[in-house]
Amino acid sequence: FIKIPPKDAYRCKAELLKTTGEINTSLVVDENVPCILPLFVLSENEQTITFEIEGEEPFTYDLNAKNSWYYFRINKKTRIISDVPFANCSPILCRHNPNNKKLVLNIFIDSFSFRVFKLFSKNNDAITGLKELMPNTYNFFNKGVICTNAYTDSEWTTPSLSSYWTGKYSDKTMNLNTDVWFPFDYNTKLLSEYYEEHGYMTACINSNDSCTPSKGYMRGITRELYKARGYNKEELVTDTIEQLRAFKDCDQFVTLEIEDLHDIAGGFPRSLAIQATTDLEKLRTDNSLLSTIKQTRSVNKQDIYINELKQLDFYLGVLYKYIEDNYNSNDYVVSFFSDHGTAFMVENSEPTICKQRMNVPFMFRDNIHNCITDELVQNVDFPAILCNMSGINYNYSGTDSNLPEFLGGKARDLAFSHTIFPGDCYQAAIFTKDYTYYFLSKDKVNPEFRFDISDSSYGIINDNENTDESQDSDLPDLTVLTDIVLSHIKNSIIR
Repeated sequence: FIKIPPKDAYRCKAELLKTTGEINTSLVVDENVPCILPLFVLSENEQTITFEIEGEEPFTYDLNAKNSWYYFRINKKTRIISDVPFANCSPILCRHNPNNKKLVLNIFIDSFSFRVFKLFSKNNDAITGLKELMPNTYNFFNKGVICTNAYTDSEWTTPSLSSYWTGKYSDKTMNLNTDVWFPFDYNTKLLSEYYEEHGYMTACINSNDSCTPSKGYMRGITRELYKARGYNKEELVTDTIEQLRAFKDCDQFVTLEIEDLHDIAGGFPRSLAIQATTDLEKLRTDNSLLSTIKQTRSVNKQDIYINELKQLDFYLGVLYKYIEDNYNSNDYVVSFFSDHGTAFMVENSEPTICKQRMNVPFMFRDNIHNCITDELVQNVDFPAILCNMSGINYNYSGTDSNLPEFLGGKARDLAFSHTIFPGDCYQAAIFTKDYTYYFLSKDKVNPEFRFDISDSSYGIINDNENTDESQDSDLPDLTVLTDIVLSHIKNSIIR
């Protein structure tokens, strides 16, 4: 089994590390501090390594697992000699920089609609719903920052997550379709690269096919575990804790990406606990389904979704406890966020880009900031927020990122979302606390992400039920809002 493992990322986890780019038969490690050396077996057969540790007798060690990574903790000068070539990473130093956090952990949950908390709550209050539905998550982030007015800039993962990692709206990254992929601009520093430059051991534990290593998300990452299917919350949380324990003597920047909620929309089999606790009648199809993104309202799927969130909170509770038991409160920053809401929890009368769908969970925990805020924030603000909480200077030049008021920055007046998807009409929305502006093209987006905006429709909807209709005259000028949309699509308009 260990000599002939499967080689695809569907049947097994792929473990990727950034190597030195060299192939060696001998190597001297002399870092003056304890370190961990990742070494990759290249031999088609058993590979024998000889260790010559300074001041000690040499010894040999057999590496039996082909196409596998081995990790060796080295405490003093050591020469490594092999009978056949091997690949290796630069040694990972086991030390903490006093200017760094010992842990920066990002918990990304695909397809997490903030609306579910209001729907679950008896009094239509999101925070009450969060407390009742996900008590472990509430108790952990109630000691930090919970944003109730956070918006993503796209309705699906590929463009939205690109905005999280670059601080740029999707019309700048152009990561709009998995079939036509534009690599990240190398003049754009990814969030992971900020932490890599500051000496963090960076890692990603991932099952998301919109942010694979081959799509550029390996940039700035030392180690990634990836599996395309069947890599669910139970195993993902366990592997994350294993990562934290293995490199506990290093400053770590770790991203955990969980797909379990998204899989409900896709109809993929659920875990044992979900299957065994879901009433049979909830499996009845009660909506129309074109894709995970395009489907109508479903109460049955919503109930499964709620069950899944309860199970997810249970496993995340194990992770939260590990953090609180093993780190001082001033030693870590933890974030919790999502890329978009869920189609089957949006009322059928709502457009694709609407508050019900674009409003996502956005939470942070450090040892300084503590509030529940309705300040408008966006996914493009994420890198600025995380770097600020970590004591890292963030370069705002060329980005759309904004530092929120709750961190000493300036509050946004509005949030922007849109969808540029081939074969669909272009849609955009501008959100404030009281109203939403919508823009809809009549023409469909072509394969080159371009479209005609003649005969487009646009207008404002008052979202505040407590606002007198007579105050509609105070709404902003439609021309101003339309110009904001046009500034985002100026390179896509067919003239």
